[in-house]
Amino acid sequence: MSETVTCPSCDRPLRVPDDLLGHQVKCPACASTFTANAAGPAPRDDPEPDRPRRRSDHFARRDEDEPRPRRAAARRDDYEDEDEDRPRRGGRGVSRRNLAPHRGGMILGLGIASLFFMPLVLGPIAWLMGNADLKEIRAGRMDPEGESQTNTGRICGMISTLLGAVVMVGCCSIYLIFVAAAASHGAVR
Repeated sequence: MSETVTCPSCDRPLRVPDDLLGHQVKCPACASTFTANAAGPAPRDDPEPDRPRRRSDHFARRDEDEPRPRRAAARRDDYEDEDEDRPRRGGRGVSRRNLAPHRGGMILGLGIASLFFMPLVLGPIAWLMGNADLKEIRAGRMDPEGESQTNTGRICGMISTLLGAVVMVGCCSIYLIFVAAAASHGAVR
């Protein structure tokens, strides 16, 4: 269950889980910290009482009797989501410091290098690492900024692996043809 409390700074209603009642919470709208109580917010301890809290405090109101407009109700994911590691849409996801760093540059480098050097060694490495990292990025456990580099390196690794395999099969076929020709030429004598 959750209780609805009001932020003392911006009068925004917030839904706070029962286990956070009596604890310090931070308002997502104005970033002020207060103690969440079911009966209402507790008064804040303010180390600098003369410092204005909001930009709107700098400007005089025309009519002090006019009630302040209330802000929209709290978003669903402000306090009630217990899974904080889950990425959210709209750019309001988990901060990047909580995610594993991407290895897109390394995978891209391996993929490009595999096109020119050791395609049957570096290509599968880039391919497998790219698949693993894309899985982590799409699961929300790795920094999504490196997704395009990771995918490009993976594709380069796939191409070099397949081209290397075709060249290897072709070389083996030509070698076997020469061996068979030499064996048949030696048998004719």
